[in-house]
Amino acid sequence: MRKKWGSLIIFSHGTYNARGVTVLIKNKLHIIIQQELSDSKGRLLSLNVKIKDKNYRLINVYGPNKDAEAICFYQNLSSTLRLVELDGLF
Repeated sequence: MRKKWGSLIIFSHGTYNARGVTVLIKNKLHIIIQQELSDSKGRLLSLNVKIKDKNYRLINVYGPNKDAEAICFYQNLSSTLRLVELDGLF
């Protein structure tokens, strides 16, 4: 896939033909990836990056579309982001 895009591709994939999130990074962008966090279900990809001496957090989320699953997913996501914030990464 890098050949087609020609740049860095970071992904968290789910099962075949289900879920998955991706971040595409342009080659000419001077970026340092400091930390990568993803889940095993292909629903979350979080990157701590440095671009031109500034720190950023890139988060890509693919939430469930069934109500019960979505409630649980977003509650867990909220808890995860709070923990990250407490660690001083956010």
